[in-house]
Amino acid sequence: MSEIKQIENIKEQFTLNIHTETRNKAIDALAAYGNNGIDAINDLMRITVNDEVKIHGLETIKKIKESMKK
Repeated sequence: MSEIKQIENIKEQFTLNIHTETRNKAIDALAAYGNNGIDAINDLMRITVNDEVKIHGLETIKKIKESMKK
């Protein structure tokens, strides 16, 4: 399965689920895709109203960017 398709599947799981823990796990899974993961996480942050999920997403993006600088 292509990386783009994998990312789309994770994003779909995120949108189909309302549980904070499951959504955070989806964000964690997207982190493995580097820049493509950042784009996907940003997309998901636009559609969620859960502050805990938003914070987790933003922290994850920050960690990805920091790891890419090294």
